[in-house]
Amino acid sequence: MKPTYRLIVILGAFFLNACANYQIHLFKEAETWSDNALPNQKIVHKIYLIGDAGDAVYDKAPPAIHLLNNKLEQEANPKDVTVVFLGNNVFKDGMPSKKDKSKAEERKLDEYKLKVQLDAVKDFKGKVHFVAGNYDWRAYGVDGLEEQEEFLDDYLDRKNVM
Repeated sequence: MKPTYRLIVILGAFFLNACANYQIHLFKEAETWSDNALPNQKIVHKIYLIGDAGDAVYDKAPPAIHLLNNKLEQEANPKDVTVVFLGNNVFKDGMPSKKDKSKAEERKLDEYKLKVQLDAVKDFKGKVHFVAGNYDWRAYGVDGLEEQEEFLDDYLDRKNVM
């Protein structure tokens, strides 16, 4: 790499970094948002949203799953709670068919990734929904989504989870 080009790259990186700051920027009307008290009303329904939880590795669940599990265990009225998994439930290519023996190891890992998420809500009495993300569609399309949906419904012993 030529010294001149290297210098331009280094200076360019420096100037781009110098333009950034890491402060919260709010428009004028929103600057006092934290001063506004919440209404003094009973919460009638809670919704927990969790996304990109499908990247578990063997023997290590994502921290967000642990947090979700702890929160759900503390819920006094689980029937007034909904959990929504916001996609990318199986990283990186979605779920292959259980009939495809050449993908057996991938399928096993994908089932594990889903079980990690599902175990947090297996005995949960509230509503549970899974939304498909781009990774859930990626390699296997609608067929992969149908495989995932069948697995979710069977494992949770519920219908129409996805």
